[in-house]
Amino acid sequence: MSSTLTRPMGTIILCGVVCAALAMGLRNSFGLFLAPMTADLGWSASGFALAIALQVLVNGVFQPICGQLADRFGGRVVIMGGAVLYALGIIGMALSTGLTLFTFFAGIVMGAAVSAAGISIISASLTRMLPEAMRGRAVGLGTAGSSFGQFLVVPLAQLGISFAGWQGALFLMAGAALIMLPLALPLNDSKP
Repeated sequence: MSSTLTRPMGTIILCGVVCAALAMGLRNSFGLFLAPMTADLGWSASGFALAIALQVLVNGVFQPICGQLADRFGGRVVIMGGAVLYALGIIGMALSTGLTLFTFFAGIVMGAAVSAAGISIISASLTRMLPEAMRGRAVGLGTAGSSFGQFLVVPLAQLGISFAGWQGALFLMAGAALIMLPLALPLNDSKP
């Protein structure tokens, strides 16, 4: 099979790369919120960190579940669900006034969101949609996109905190998460 990149294939790869960049960039920005949130809300740093640690654990638990859902319904559906969970989780983080609620949104909701809209589901979608000769390149670009997202989004999140405060920055990030919704549309790897 040819490894020539056609316009639809390029669009599919680009959408996957940008979704991966947003997903990892947003997720890896949360550490920036530790100091302003704990100072404003009187929380302990360890309580905040516990919620983020729970997120990593929940992400791991939900990976196989999201993989099964992607196999059954297609990656597009799972990624779009992940984008909605991202937005809800981040809004919940912004509105949390206590550590219990924050732990629920930052730990559990965001852990599931990272699984659903993360690089594993994106890579699986790309490999199912593209010719064999392009799969390695597409997965490599998706992985590079997730790394680039950290490079791009983390400084923008810090800028948001500086200009809009931590709560305003979280609302902006929730809006950014919703950008994944239209970007997931071309990732239609579902079975007919």
